[in-house]
Amino acid sequence: MVATTSAETKTDIRPDELIMAILSQLEDDTLEKNLAKIHRALYYLKQNPKFADYLWEFDFDVMGLSPFSDLLDQVLSRLETSHLLDTSNPSYGTYTIKQGYMREEYNKLHDKSRQIVQEMSKELLEYF
Repeated sequence: MVATTSAETKTDIRPDELIMAILSQLEDDTLEKNLAKIHRALYYLKQNPKFADYLWEFDFDVMGLSPFSDLLDQVLSRLETSHLLDTSNPSYGTYTIKQGYMREEYNKLHDKSRQIVQEMSKELLEYF
């Protein structure tokens, strides 16, 4: 599942699939709905050379208070619209992650990609 360019190797996992796979591997099925933290966490994950080939499509604007990715914002919005990220809790401050469907995306990945996604999931929470 890897496409090779002349200069570097990049995965062909689509951004939506990647974010779903990462979220499916979180230990808890809830995540604080703090978009600045989510964007910052993915920004820092992208800085890790081990993850860069997976997050290459996510460009971040770092001129504001927090890194921001239009693509990540679109992915999160699509996941909310499809109710895979639900915010029906009383304060709307926590995402409830529908991990069952998201795990299907994770299960489609090759073994190496699964291992990398598991590592990204663990590191993601270090930024919260």
